[in-house]
Amino acid sequence: MNDIKTLLKQFDCNEDEISIFGTLLNAGEQTVASIAKNTSTKRTTVYGIITRLLQKNLIEEIHKNSVKTYRTIDKENLKRNLDKKIGDLTEIKNNVDAMVSSLSGSKTTKPELKFFEGKEGVQFVLNDLIIRKNIETESFWPIEKMVKILGKDYFKFLNRERIKRNIYTRAIWPEKQIIDTKTHPYLGGGDEFLREIRIAPKQIDFSMGYWIYENNVAFISSEKEVYAFIIKSEEFADMLRKQWELVWSLSKPLKQKPNPEIKKFLKGI
Repeated sequence: MNDIKTLLKQFDCNEDEISIFGTLLNAGEQTVASIAKNTSTKRTTVYGIITRLLQKNLIEEIHKNSVKTYRTIDKENLKRNLDKKIGDLTEIKNNVDAMVSSLSGSKTTKPELKFFEGKEGVQFVLNDLIIRKNIETESFWPIEKMVKILGKDYFKFLNRERIKRNIYTRAIWPEKQIIDTKTHPYLGGGDEFLREIRIAPKQIDFSMGYWIYENNVAFISSEKEVYAFIIKSEEFADMLRKQWELVWSLSKPLKQKPNPEIKKFLKGI
């Protein structure tokens, strides 16, 4: 129940709404009368809570023989709602950055370092990348390890948002961590994906990754330590980009076979 509470708090649910959602999740489809009985709550109160949960798109109303019943939405729709929430929050964060920049009147030249821990911290660092639009980026990416840290669902979200925002990336993967795009269609390459992938020479292996975007470099650790940090520095980003270009010139393009699942993913964007 604690996990459900944490999830529903992201949708600004209060304790009453969490209780009713949990009841529907555990007991399945119910009428207002059943919900009121099972939760020892007045019907009038239940009606108000049900209305708010419907407005937040967390439950759905079913009509059977002129009787209204209610149930929780399925997990895929819940994930989509959460993806939208994340997208909305990144939009808000982007607007805040623009507002602060306009108020300051000038850009700072002082380098900045921001450090984050845990899976959520790593996601936050990458979210800083996808609040931007129409940029070109470079990544040095131990892809198999990154998927283990962040999970498939997050990478689907990350790549949908990256493509929507026209963020082009050139990615270098180590030879020992090539991902099968049949299993992971959201990791495809090519013009439609706005991504070109090359495989580093055998002697170049790495467990920690980095992503260069504008004057920022985001570093992500391996699953063993799970931390991330962003360095904002024009000089540092330029230096690392030049080193990255050298490895890119020595790397070979990733060969990918046609995969209908990739087309399905792209159609969903």
